[in-house]
Parts: sequence; C-alpha cells; structure tokens
Amino acid sequence: MAQAVRWIARLGGYQDRKNDPPPGAEVLWRGLHHLHDMTETWKLSQLVGKS
Repeated sequence: MAQAVRWIARLGGYQDRKNDPPPGAEVLWRGLHHLHDMTETWKLSQLVGKS
C-alpha cells in the first residue's frame, strides 16, 4: 500500500527524496487526478483503435 501511495504521489509532483516528509493530501489529489486522466486517455485510445 505504501508503494502505491508513493507512485500516486509521484504523479502529483512529489519528489520522493531521502529527507522529504511523507506526501500530503494535495499532492495525492493531484496524482489521482493525473492517474484518472491517463486512464481515460488509454480508454479512448482503445476505442479509436477499434474503429
């Protein structure tokens, strides 16, 4: 679970350096938003490829 949170946080701009504090709610929100955009783009590309 901790690794998944870090991956999402990195999508939101978290640097994940050695001395950085844990990611906060805002960076996680941005990461989730970016992940959502990426999945929607992938779904659209699958629809276009089938046409």
